[in-house]
Amino acid sequence: MKKFTVIFSALCFLVTTAFTGGEVCNGNDFFQQGVKSKMGYYSADGNQTGSGTSEVTKVYTSGDSTVAVLNSSYTDLKSNKSQPSEVKMICVNGLFVMDMSGAMNQAMAGHNFKMVCNGNMVGYKQSYTVGEKLDSINMKMDMYMNDALFTTTDVRIYNRVVESYDNLIVPAGTFKCYKISYMSAGTTTMKGKTFPGNKPTKSVMYYCPKVGMVKMETYAADDKLFSYSQLLELTKP
Repeated sequence: MKKFTVIFSALCFLVTTAFTGGEVCNGNDFFQQGVKSKMGYYSADGNQTGSGTSEVTKVYTSGDSTVAVLNSSYTDLKSNKSQPSEVKMICVNGLFVMDMSGAMNQAMAGHNFKMVCNGNMVGYKQSYTVGEKLDSINMKMDMYMNDALFTTTDVRIYNRVVESYDNLIVPAGTFKCYKISYMSAGTTTMKGKTFPGNKPTKSVMYYCPKVGMVKMETYAADDKLFSYSQLLELTKP
């Protein structure tokens, strides 16, 4: 199940970092072929737990959409590397979305698992006002096994607030970022029985309209830092 956990985490990350606005999509670095990036993942004490890499291998238009194809993989501390998977970033009518179907299908190949996500996308614009409150998000993720529904996870993301807009220094460089905090909570239903998740947790995302998420912090129920990720490298052709 570890392999599924990595992909599931990536899926949640991508869904919760989608953003809107035609200018944002057209000006985003990841709509350029050959762009490469590397994210580092850390425990609260600063010890690195893994890293993820991606490269834009193709950019094309399809109808009203602009599509960027990314080849992505994850490596843990023991140098165990996941098989490369394909992720599509799609910009259509000013809306930026992620298509993780390729990555999900590859991760679950041979295991008769399938995941289907429904709900409203998180939207991130090109500019905000400090103090602005953003809409809440509700998502449902259904996991199927042998074409039969296995589990359903309901996630609510709320109390989304733009706290500041300032320069942020990470290993990849200095980026002007919006600091956006939010709470999240979820429940899982299996065979008709509902299991409450952990207590609501707080996350803080540092978002740069040109490159997307630069840093993410996750806090435990007692408001202590639990883990974080940050952009380590960003290279352009």
